[in-house]
Amino acid sequence: MERKLEKRSRIVIYAYATIFTIIQIFNLLSNKIDSRIKCIIFIGFVLSLTFLKYKASKKLDDKIKIYDIILALIAIISTIYYIVSYESILNRSLEPTFLDIVFCCLTIIMILEACRRTVGVVLPIISIIALIYAFLGHNLSGIWGHRPYSLSRIVNILYMTDNGILGTITKVATTTVFTFMLMGAFLRNTSIGNTITDLITSLTKKCYGGSALVSVISSSLFGMISGSAASNVVTTGQFTIPMMKDEGFKPEFSAAVESVSSAGGTLTPPILGAAIFVMVEILSIPYNKIVKATIIPAIIYYVSILFMVYFTARKLNIKGTYSGPNAKQILVKNWQFFVPIIFLIVGILMGYPLINTAFLTTSIMIIISIFSKNTKTRKKELLLGLGDTGISCLPCAMACICSGIIIGVLNLSGISVRFSEIIVGLSSVNIVLALFGTMIMLIVLGMGLPAVAAYIIGASIAAPLLISIGVPQMAAHLFIFYYSCLSSITPPVALNAYLAAGIAKANPLKTAILSCKLCLPIFIIPYMFVFQPALMLQSSIANCIIVTLTCILGTIAIVIGIVGFSTKPISKIERIVIIIMGILLLDSHYITDIIAVTIFLIYIIVIKIKNRVITKGGN
Repeated sequence: MERKLEKRSRIVIYAYATIFTIIQIFNLLSNKIDSRIKCIIFIGFVLSLTFLKYKASKKLDDKIKIYDIILALIAIISTIYYIVSYESILNRSLEPTFLDIVFCCLTIIMILEACRRTVGVVLPIISIIALIYAFLGHNLSGIWGHRPYSLSRIVNILYMTDNGILGTITKVATTTVFTFMLMGAFLRNTSIGNTITDLITSLTKKCYGGSALVSVISSSLFGMISGSAASNVVTTGQFTIPMMKDEGFKPEFSAAVESVSSAGGTLTPPILGAAIFVMVEILSIPYNKIVKATIIPAIIYYVSILFMVYFTARKLNIKGTYSGPNAKQILVKNWQFFVPIIFLIVGILMGYPLINTAFLTTSIMIIISIFSKNTKTRKKELLLGLGDTGISCLPCAMACICSGIIIGVLNLSGISVRFSEIIVGLSSVNIVLALFGTMIMLIVLGMGLPAVAAYIIGASIAAPLLISIGVPQMAAHLFIFYYSCLSSITPPVALNAYLAAGIAKANPLKTAILSCKLCLPIFIIPYMFVFQPALMLQSSIANCIIVTLTCILGTIAIVIGIVGFSTKPISKIERIVIIIMGILLLDSHYITDIIAVTIFLIYIIVIKIKNRVITKGGN
C-alpha cells in the first residue's frame, strides 16, 4: 500500500528519510548511546515514516491524510517521552507509571498498524493473539496455561526491558539489517549494482530460470562467508529479487527463492551460523569436526533448491533474458566496480565486524562511483541513496519490530519451555515422535528468537532428552541446529521470508508457505542425522559416497514430484510414485534403495508401454 506521491510530498518524505538515515548512521557509529535508546529512536523514525509513506488502504487515494500526520506525530512524541524519561524508566521498570502504560499501549497500536500497512495483516494478527494470550492465558489449563499477569507486568516486558519490542530482533533491524539495506541502496543507485547484476546474469545467460539460479548461487556464496541469514536476504535480495520479477517470476516466488537460499547460508560451511560456535562450546569438540559433518547436508540443500527452481522455470517456460556482453568483457571494462565486493568478502573472512565492513564497503562504492570514468552516477543519485535507505528498510524493520511483541509474550509466558514435557511423553512411545516433537518446539522457538537463541534453548531442553533415548550426541545437536535455522522460513512467523517479502513487495504469508514448499525435502535431512551417520561423514568412504548419491537422487525425485514437471508435465499418480521413490532413496538403507530402484524400473516400463499404446493409437 505504498503511496505514489506528488513531487512536493515526495521531496519532503525523501528529506525526512535522509535525516533518518543520517541519524541512524550516527547512532550506529556511536558507542556512547545506550542500545535501547538507539532502538527507540529507530522505531520512532520507522513508525512516523511508515504512516507518511504507506496509506491505510488500497482503496484510498495517494494523498497523505490528517490522521496519518497525527499518527506520525504521536510516534515522534512517544520516542521523545521514552528518551527524556529513560533514566527514571530504568529505575521504575517493575512499576510503570500511568504515562508509561499509555505510551506503551500507543506504541503497540502504532506498531500493529504500521506492520499491517507494510507487510500485511498476518503478523499483526498473530501479535494480537499473543497479547490476548498474555492477558487471558491464565484461564487455560494444562501446558497452555500460565499464571496471571497484570497490565504493569506486560508493559514491563514489552516496553521497558530488552525482552520485547526493544529486544534482539529489533536490535538486528537497527544494526545489521539497516547497514546492509544502506549498502543495497547504494548498489541500486550507482552503476556498481548494475555491473554486478550483469556479471552474474551473464553466467547463466538463457538457462531456464536464469535469475532464480543466480539468486541461489549468489546467496549460497555470500551465506558461506557471512553466516547471517538476515543480512544475506537484505544484501543479495536487493538485486536478485528484482531480477527474478523482471524475468517473469511472481513476487512471492522471487522472495521465497531468496529467503530459502539465504537461510541455507547459515547451514553451509565454512562459517555456518553463530549457533555453531555455541555448539562447539557445549560439545567441547573441534570446530572442523562439526564443519565436516555439515558438508554433505549443505550440498543436498542447494541441490534441492537449484532443481526446484530449474524445474519450476521449465514448467512456467521462463528463460533467462540476458543479451548483454559476456562475463569477460564485463570484468575487463568494469573491474574496479568489483573492488567493494572483494573488500566485503575479505573483510568477513578476516573476521572484521560485519557492520564496520558493510560501512566501509559502502564508502568504497561511493568513492569509485564518483571518480570512475565508466560510471554515470551523479551526485543527486548518491544523495537519493540516503533517502532510499530510509524508505526501503521500512517493511523489513516493521517485520522485526512487530515480532518483538510475540517475543515478549513467549519470554513472559514461558510456553516454549513447556514443550519439553510433550517431548518427554513422546519419547516414551517412539523415537520418531520424540524427534517430531523437538522439531515443532524448535519451530515455535524460532518464531520469536534468533537461530542462536532457539538453538541454545533447544540444546538445553531437548538435547539431553534425545541423547537419553539413544540419539548420538552430534546427531542430536545438529538436528536441533538445523531446525533452529529453518524456523526463519517457517510460517506463521518467518523472519527471513518476511524480509524477502518486504523487498519484493509480496504477501509475507504466501512467501513463507512457498519457502517451505521450496525446501520441503530439506526438512527430512535432520532426521537422517539420527538414522544415517554416513550423512555426517561418520562412516567408511564407500558408504558415505553411496549415501550422498542416493540422497541427491532421492532429493531430485522428490523435487520432480512436488513440481510435477521434468521434461514434460507429470500426472498426479506419477508424482506420488516419484515422491515415494525419492523418500525410499533418502532412507539410504540397501533394502529401501533396492525397492526404490525396482519402483523406478517398473515406472519406466509402464511409461514406455503407455507411449507405445498412444503412438499406435495415433497411427
